[in-house]
Amino acid sequence: MKKLLIASVVALAACGEAPKPETPEVEPVSTEVMLALSIANSIEAHPASVDSVLLGNGLTRSGFDSLLYRIAEDSVLSAQYTARRR
Repeated sequence: MKKLLIASVVALAACGEAPKPETPEVEPVSTEVMLALSIANSIEAHPASVDSVLLGNGLTRSGFDSLLYRIAEDSVLSAQYTARRR
């Protein structure tokens, strides 16, 4: 029994640490994208309060349109927005 215990300890020590699962790297998201996502989600949740949502975020309808166009023109920002908007 003692030999089995020693053999088990030696076997466990030889195995070392279990490999850690790989976690995908999360790339940082632009503040413009985060703002646009926050506004879009709020508008979706409260469609009757569009102007209030925009004003609360310091934007007008045309300012929000401009923000979305800037994101759409940049492939990295567009990919970030699309990936998180789904």
